[in-house]
Amino acid sequence: MKVTLANHRQTDFDRFERVIRDVPDIVSCWSVGGGIDYMLKVTTRNIDAYQRLVDDLLEREIGIDRYFSPTS
Repeated sequence: MKVTLANHRQTDFDRFERVIRDVPDIVSCWSVGGGIDYMLKVTTRNIDAYQRLVDDLLEREIGIDRYFSPTS
């Protein structure tokens, strides 16, 4: 999953990283540049669990502006 944050202050990055650190289905996270802020390695049992994960992250209001799921 690729994630772009709405704001780019250090506090925004810190809050995002603090929350996702405790999400078991997110097994890796890399900070990247070039229009995408983070790449996340996510493992879920199925697509429904993946959608619940995304919904939960959005509900937490941790600054996610956009997310992109892999197509392959």
